[in-house]
Amino acid sequence: MNNLHRVVVEAPDSRGLRAVRVGGEYVGGAWSLRHLRRMLRRASLPPDFDLDDADHVYWAADKSSWPDRPWRRWAAALVTSLGLLGSATVLLSVGKNDTFHGLTYGAHFVGVVFIAAALVEAVAVAAAFDFWGKRTFSYSGAALIIGVGVVALTDLLFLLLQIQSKNWSPRLLLWVALAVWCVWALWAVTQHGVWRGVPHPKSVAMSFVASAAIGAAGIAYSQLFYLPYSTPMKFALNASFGEPTISADGSHIQVPTHFEFRNSGAVKIQILGTLWRVHGYASKFDAKGSGMNEGGSDLLSEGEVAEHLNFGQANLLGTGFIYGEAGLINPGVGFANDGLVNVPLKTGLNVIRLHASMVLIRGDRYWIEPAESPSEVSWDRSTQRHVRDVPKRFAYANPKAEFIRTSYKIHPSSAVLDITRKPAYASDWWILPPWRPGASVGKDDTIPFLSVAFSHDRYGRERVSEPEARAYDDQDMEQWVVKSVDQLIKEARK
Repeated sequence: MNNLHRVVVEAPDSRGLRAVRVGGEYVGGAWSLRHLRRMLRRASLPPDFDLDDADHVYWAADKSSWPDRPWRRWAAALVTSLGLLGSATVLLSVGKNDTFHGLTYGAHFVGVVFIAAALVEAVAVAAAFDFWGKRTFSYSGAALIIGVGVVALTDLLFLLLQIQSKNWSPRLLLWVALAVWCVWALWAVTQHGVWRGVPHPKSVAMSFVASAAIGAAGIAYSQLFYLPYSTPMKFALNASFGEPTISADGSHIQVPTHFEFRNSGAVKIQILGTLWRVHGYASKFDAKGSGMNEGGSDLLSEGEVAEHLNFGQANLLGTGFIYGEAGLINPGVGFANDGLVNVPLKTGLNVIRLHASMVLIRGDRYWIEPAESPSEVSWDRSTQRHVRDVPKRFAYANPKAEFIRTSYKIHPSSAVLDITRKPAYASDWWILPPWRPGASVGKDDTIPFLSVAFSHDRYGRERVSEPEARAYDDQDMEQWVVKSVDQLIKEARK
């Protein structure tokens, strides 16, 4: 038939496109009668070519059959592209962060895979418009189905991680929306002959399945099942008193405090919070001794027993931060810091006690975003009046305790984990409880303490669950140093 007719207009395909041949040679597809005439003019036929001439034109289907609905095709192409672009944006962001900033080799691997997946989806966006258009490129259908398959695999990974963590982040709606989009996109492209015209479709399909299986196995292994050998953190905190000096008027002794911290292991250490304090005590020698009952109480509350020494109430001589704000200490690196306290000599104090405390987490599993300043405080900065009470969990410290709070946003080692979990924060609480009758400190005095709490909001209102808190594996370390005032005087007079 093609040899007897110069122009052949084929029947509409599933999209409404009618293939056109001139002299047996394919010249393209036409969506409408007007489109057909433009195509014939480009094929060097006269503008007034008679389409009703049966001797020169063969219509394989009714001449009036032009079922194309352009708005449907372009709407489908637009929806397909939006889903691909949305997924590619997420994958590119996650891949870039993990490739260049991931804390583990697994995170770097996943980052590279996700960047490659984002590029595949970008190619699929271009293929989508060709697939819903004239299908100029024979592999546009294959490229599109591969792109949709990549979205389905990565979205499934995000959903699995979200379910595994039992931590419903706001992005859960995005993963659900992409899952719905995947179902629609797979149905749409398969309904419109996605493999039609693709050379060697079985080879293309097998190549995609093999590469997808390898990539999915690597990602799942590194993110879901791989439990690396945990090199323990090794560190040392040394707190000590420095060389004392007696003031010119002989009323007090100036005693330096010295702190040294060193990361002696092979794991990065993230310092969350630090605090030091020095208290003075007026003690009396008791030849009889405190006895077993009082000694047991001292052992329980103080961690030590001074059998023949009775301590009076504590008086705060100085307090401060060992490190300041949170910071990362690399292996083999350390720092030192100094403070200074004044010990009055005519108040009956004869023992001073230095207490140093730090809270640490592993720096190879989490990194901390710099804190927003200024920190929250419990008093009005202009009038110095108490305006905020401590949370109920610190009620044992008295609700009217003064406090300083600084919050840091915590990010896991991988951006994949970061986007499938709720935001997490660590809040440093430096609390100064007020004096009350029966307290172990002198009137109008205090014993400052440090507490670090994990929450899902910056203000600590939504506390993390117990399994989540255990995952941070935070470590509290404390050190005590005690010295007698007589010993300080002796050292100062040398």
